[in-house]
Amino acid sequence: MQQDTANASFSMPLEIFFNTNEPVDVRNIAKSLLSLEQLAKRTPHLIERLSGVEIQGHHLKVRKIESGSLLQEVVLQFFLKEEQKQRLEEYLERHPKVKNTAAFSLGGLAIFLIVAEGIQAWNAVSGTNSKSIEDSYNTTITIAAENLDITPGELTSIIQDSTQNRKKMITHSLGVMSPVQGHDDASVGIGGEDSGMSIPEDAVQDIDFDHDLNSTVQEIPYEHAQLQVVSLHRENANSAWSGRLASAIGNTLLKIEIDDGVNLTDLSQSEFVYVDAIVTYRQDINAASLIPQSILVTKVYDESEDEERTEA
Repeated sequence: MQQDTANASFSMPLEIFFNTNEPVDVRNIAKSLLSLEQLAKRTPHLIERLSGVEIQGHHLKVRKIESGSLLQEVVLQFFLKEEQKQRLEEYLERHPKVKNTAAFSLGGLAIFLIVAEGIQAWNAVSGTNSKSIEDSYNTTITIAAENLDITPGELTSIIQDSTQNRKKMITHSLGVMSPVQGHDDASVGIGGEDSGMSIPEDAVQDIDFDHDLNSTVQEIPYEHAQLQVVSLHRENANSAWSGRLASAIGNTLLKIEIDDGVNLTDLSQSEFVYVDAIVTYRQDINAASLIPQSILVTKVYDESEDEERTEA
């Protein structure tokens, strides 16, 4: 972006409210603001995609920090040509719900959408799969899409196109949230209580701020899951076994590994058997997903155990 070619600017406010009854570490306030500055770099592209306006550059300024329940008030200043500023003003006139107010604006919404996307991406790649985080994300996307007169699918696509370095997005989104790290009954939101734009208490509680994003492999256990044995070797636990664990990984065909103590005859008694298993996943940060690699069978249930679980 060539900021020096711009001859106009447009400022958009953002208030982020950290609703907590616990003291906030000053280091986490600094970390949050620095992370906010990093995420702000993606807002010009996101706003360009939403509005069709060309933006030359941006600048993030802190206007005010209030204690109590922490309030961070910042201003996003965008640099653009005069005719593009007029187009932006026209866009905001057509979308009054994101027109500048003291607590809410298109720029503020853009940053919060990136934070929400980052937390949901963490939810996926960490294997946490928190329903609270997913529900919060879906609510934010639905409300924002309605305010912007586009579909949730279109908005999600625009956000993801604007945040292609997923690892940095996740890191800085967690950083923005850090003032409530380790707090009970804390939430984070923008636009006031009536906006619906928040990451609520139950979602915040499910975030592991210490999760290692550099860890490339995760193992997730599953109990009493139906395994479809597609290929097998009745005499060798280390050769030619493959199958599907539908409840965990759908129709993906994976190599089956067999733990010590598991009877090969029990595992080969039927095409479909119930097992305890550990699925090994590889993290794909940029795709914000876990890629299943293999299934380790640790227990095979016999028919009597299946009947007992069914009756229970």
